[in-house]
Amino acid sequence: MKRILKIIIAITIFSLFNYSCTREEMTQPDNNRLWYTYPAKYWNSQALHLGNGYFGASFFGGVEEEVFALSEKSMWTGSPANGDWEKAGVNPNAKTSLPLIRDAIINGRTQAADSLVSLNFLGSSELFGNFTSIGDLTIKVLNQDTIWDNYTRTLDLDNSLGIVKYKIDNTKFERE
Repeated sequence: MKRILKIIIAITIFSLFNYSCTREEMTQPDNNRLWYTYPAKYWNSQALHLGNGYFGASFFGGVEEEVFALSEKSMWTGSPANGDWEKAGVNPNAKTSLPLIRDAIINGRTQAADSLVSLNFLGSSELFGNFTSIGDLTIKVLNQDTIWDNYTRTLDLDNSLGIVKYKIDNTKFERE
């Protein structure tokens, strides 16, 4: 598990944190980008999210410190079901109630079908667990504690690219 985490962190550093001082300006329309003029403070409402459905990283865009909230699809709370299907969220009454649910739908009894689904078809997921994050990767940027301006944090939707730009004195900084 530690080896996998080290590999994920290495991939994140090399693929998500490409730091440069110059780059050509993007020429795409603004409606294909999300952009903000301040670093994010909160993951759920301000961080920008990148990923492919298997692995993801949300970036906050800090100047002195960049934080990546990392996730990977196999990380869940809870525990393995080990053949206990009810623990895995399978309702044992589902198989026998399916014909009754179909019959109710065909005969226009949608409220009865809905009740049968709620009572006999859906399983409990309270023991199964929830999707969770791997953790945060924090990268401290040295010598960036001076006054900065012209800040933008962007998510380019066409290219699935996160970009942070700012200026300190006469030097422009950009990371992707």
